[in-house]
Amino acid sequence: MSLSALNAKLRDLEEKLQRLRKCSSELSDHQFDFFSSQNMVTEPDLTAKAWYGERSNDFNLIRENDMHPAYKDIQTTQFNQAFQVLSQKIQQITAEINSVKAAIASLEAEERSKAIQAAKAR
Repeated sequence: MSLSALNAKLRDLEEKLQRLRKCSSELSDHQFDFFSSQNMVTEPDLTAKAWYGERSNDFNLIRENDMHPAYKDIQTTQFNQAFQVLSQKIQQITAEINSVKAAIASLEAEERSKAIQAAKAR
């Protein structure tokens, strides 16, 4: 692979890495917002003045037995899985960047060596 192609690949990988890091940071912000909004799942309290009766009881059961556990799952498991995937991809791209940098350094050293050999031959 040519030096220019390697440099282009390096720029592309560094851009991807930057986007992944930004995504991770934004996801962290959203996780905080999501955590802060947890109480909204069980609000408002259904009092006799607000809403009562069989439908009120059914709605409360849905909130407590379905919505709240689903919210907790998103808050913990799903966010953690997303962070894990991002972290793995960041590590993968970082390794690729290091590999490309090593290839660039090797190619540059090879080109310098050829230039020195050519200068000596003259």
